[in-house]
Amino acid sequence: MAELMFGMGMTKKKKADNAYVKETRDALKNVNISDTVEGSVRKEQNNRVRAEKETQRNTVRDNQNVNVSETVESNELKALAARGKAEKETQRNTIRDNQNVNVTETVESNELKALAARGKAEKETQRNTVRENQNVNVTETVESNELNALAARGRAEKQAERDTKATLKNVNISESVEGQVRKEQNKMEKDWKEAGRQQKKDNNNFDMARALFN
Repeated sequence: MAELMFGMGMTKKKKADNAYVKETRDALKNVNISDTVEGSVRKEQNNRVRAEKETQRNTVRDNQNVNVSETVESNELKALAARGKAEKETQRNTIRDNQNVNVTETVESNELKALAARGKAEKETQRNTVRENQNVNVTETVESNELNALAARGRAEKQAERDTKATLKNVNISESVEGQVRKEQNKMEKDWKEAGRQQKKDNNNFDMARALFN
C-alpha cells in the first residue's frame, strides 16, 4: 500500500512539473529578447573584422598597378645576380677552353707511370711462371718416397682389415681372442702413425718449393 501511495505521489509531482514547463513555454513564446552586453560586444567585434577584411581587399586592389621604384637593396641584389651570372659564364668558358689542353708530364706523373709499368711486369712474370710450371714433373725425393711407402702400408693394412672382417663375418670369436686381435690392430696403427710423425720430423728442413724453383 505504501509503495502504491508513493508511486501515485511521484506521478502527481511529474504531472505538476510538466504543467509548469508548458505554462512557462507558452508565456515566453512571443517574448522579444532585447540586446545584451554580450550580444553588443560580439556585434562590434564582427563589424571590426569585416571592416579590416574590406580594408585589406581595397589595399590589394589599389596596389595591383603600382610601379615600385628602384631602391638601394634592389640595386644591390641586381648587382649580385649579375656577378653570379658572370662567374658561371667564366667557369663554363674555362671548362670549354681546357677540354683540348694537353697537360705536360711532371715528375709525379712519370713516377706513377714507372710504378704502373713495374706492376704490369711483375704480374706478367707471375703469369709466365705459373704457365711454365704447369707441365713440370717433380722428381722423387726421400720424403715423397717415404710418404708413398706409408700410404701403401696404410692401404695394405686397411685391405687386410677388410679381408679379416670378411673372413670372420660368420665366425663367433671368443672375447679374449677378439680383444687380442683389436689390441694388435691398434698397436700396428699407432706404430704406423709414429713412423709417419718421425719421418716428417726428420725431413722438416726439406723445402720442396725451393728445390722446385731454384
